[in-house]
Amino acid sequence: MFFVLSLAITGLFLIFLEFFLPGVIMALGGVLLLFASLFVLHMENPSIVFFLCYLIGLIVLVYCVIQ
Repeated sequence: MFFVLSLAITGLFLIFLEFFLPGVIMALGGVLLLFASLFVLHMENPSIVFFLCYLIGLIVLVYCVIQ
């Protein structure tokens, strides 16, 4: 679970950096890390409710970072 959260936090940080650095590379890296965290969480076989809560939480956090 630590690896999943570290991937998500790093992805959110890269999306945050995209607003201060030129180029799309940081945003693409952030999106890939967020998808990787979802994939690694899926490989751990969580319950459907926990996976959906994590997915909704990531969407809300990305929205908060963008605002």
